Amino acid sequence: MEWFLHADTFLPKEAYASICELCKAKDTVGGSFRLVVDDPNPIFKIYTWFSRWNLEFFTYGDHALFIEKRVFDTINGFKPIPFMEDVEIQHRLRREGRFKKSKLAVVTSGRRFQKNGLIFQITVDFLLVMLFKLGVSPKRLKKYYPDNISSKN
Repeated sequence: MEWFLHADTFLPKEAYASICELCKAKDTVGGSFRLVVDDPNPIFKIYTWFSRWNLEFFTYGDHALFIEKRVFDTINGFKPIPFMEDVEIQHRLRREGRFKKSKLAVVTSGRRFQKNGLIFQITVDFLLVMLFKLGVSPKRLKKYYPDNISSKN
């Protein structure tokens, strides 16, 4: 099993047991966890609620992706793209088998929301994923991600 975890995201104590249980079925290729943000703002309750849905559109890298190693190798891992690699790989994974969502949640930092403004960051995230799904290149989209605007990447 391959795990992909953001540096500011923390796994629940039962993470390993949850992954083992979810991957018992032979057609399971990977999955992720639900998400909780370490910020008390009530808007995050809605944001967290959406992370329960096992859909590409509501599952990102900060949800702690886990992927069956055999399948990760079969699909040649992450594509060498500068942005949206977590969304892109799910599309290929879900064609290979079942992608499952744990009932447990990881806890991630609210730092980027605090830095960029909660509504602004959620709106930008939503729009960028939508544009990616519509075929806009990751290189072009990365220019509009708030952490990259000032550095002109």
